Amino acid sequence: MLRPGDRLLEPDQSHVTVISSVREEHPDGLTVYNFEVAGLHDYFVSATATDSLVLSHNMCRKTGSGAVESEGPFVYRGLARGEDPTVGLTARAPGAGNSEISHVAGKRQSQWISTTKDEATAIGKYGEHGVVRIDLSKVPSNVSDVSGGFDNGGRMSNLAKRDREVLIQGSVPAEAITRIN
Repeated sequence: MLRPGDRLLEPDQSHVTVISSVREEHPDGLTVYNFEVAGLHDYFVSATATDSLVLSHNMCRKTGSGAVESEGPFVYRGLARGEDPTVGLTARAPGAGNSEISHVAGKRQSQWISTTKDEATAIGKYGEHGVVRIDLSKVPSNVSDVSGGFDNGGRMSNLAKRDREVLIQGSVPAEAITRIN
C-alpha cells in the first residue's frame, strides 16, 4: 500500500511524494487505492511486470472559484534556537534507532525531526525562533506521517494527532526549506 511520504518514480526519472492514500471498496468487490501527490498528474500503475496497466488519476481539490488547487507536499517546523535552515536541518542524533512513538514522547537523542502539517501550529506553538516550510518532494530521507496517531492509541497518539505531526528521519536539505516567519 502506498503511504504518505512514499516517493514514486516518474517516467522522466523525477520523483513525486505521496501525500495521502485511501483504501476504498469498489462496487465489484475490487480493492482500490486512491492516492494523492502534489500537482496534477496521471499515472500508469502496475504491481508487477505481468499486470496490465491501469490509469490512475491524482485526486484534485478545487478552490471556491472552481480553480484546481495544488496543496503540495509541505510540512512546517518551528526552528529551535541556533538552527540555521540555510544549511539544512539535522536531527540531534541521526544514527539513533528510536521509534516514532519514543520521539513523540520526548526522547531528545533521536534520529527524527519533528514537523507539522499545520502552519498555524508551527507558528503559534513552536515558532519562537522562526518557522520554515519543508517541501517533502525534495527530502530524500524517510518521512513518517504520525498525524493520525499510533495503533495503540494513548497519550502519545493524542499528542501526534493534536500537532498533526510528521517526522523526517536524519536530515532535511537546505533546498527543501523556505523560511516563512
